[in-house]
Amino acid sequence: MDSFSDSGELYQIRQQFFTGQYVNVIESDLLSFSETNREKALEYIVRAYIGLGKYQKARDLSLDSESSQLFQDFVDFLELGADSENAGIEAVIQSPPHSELSLVLGGIYLAKLGRVEESLALLHLHQNSLECVSLIVQLYLITNRVKKAQQELEISSRWAQDSIVHNLAESWVNLTLGGSLYQSSFYFFEEISQQHTSIETLLGLLVVSLQLHHVEESADIVTQLYEVAQLHGIQLDPSVYANEITIGILKGDTSKQEELREKIKQSNPNHPYLLDYEARVEQFDAIVARYHE
Repeated sequence: MDSFSDSGELYQIRQQFFTGQYVNVIESDLLSFSETNREKALEYIVRAYIGLGKYQKARDLSLDSESSQLFQDFVDFLELGADSENAGIEAVIQSPPHSELSLVLGGIYLAKLGRVEESLALLHLHQNSLECVSLIVQLYLITNRVKKAQQELEISSRWAQDSIVHNLAESWVNLTLGGSLYQSSFYFFEEISQQHTSIETLLGLLVVSLQLHHVEESADIVTQLYEVAQLHGIQLDPSVYANEITIGILKGDTSKQEELREKIKQSNPNHPYLLDYEARVEQFDAIVARYHE
């Protein structure tokens, strides 16, 4: 039996991990998994702790993993601010054959360093790994290669078997293409955020709701996001604050803009919203200065 099939014992933990339900993942009982699947379940749990920013817990738990050193190096990299090379990960990248985990973490590592083409080359070494496909699709989308992202999805659809990982990647492409595809993305994120409520799924629903100009519904989703974050004691993604600023503008209420921008800055000083905002401010100041010469 396929461990990831609907009746397989890894099905639930994988669904939870890829929909951002990290709190649910870390509450999983490793002893409930068969010896064959325990290592994969452990990988998901360690990565869920990393996703929650609980790096020491990830370190401690990863000591029981076959990939312990890779996890240790990856956490070191993240703790240093993800802007300096890590010799351990570099060595893994240069040492085939690669496990799926080494491809995924290596690909993320290279992408965070801005070495996108190297990341793509590494990820393309996969053997029917949907997570590698999803990362490849994301990298193609952020580098404006939408057709390549579509081609990647088309190839993987032959063996994806209606996987949550593939469906998420398909929705990201639909969001990028826009038009009539916004509606199908909306239905997907609406359903998945009800079945697997998390910051990630609600944020996806928020983005597509704004694209469809559902302003009031978007405001309600922001409220849900705050509630989920408070319930689980986790930080909101700075993109939530950026979208909240957009909602305020659309509703004619700009009273919280400075406060929200400061939250984004504290969370991620290099967030795309901030970089775009600062560029626009500089452009405006330059125009004003020209008129005062």
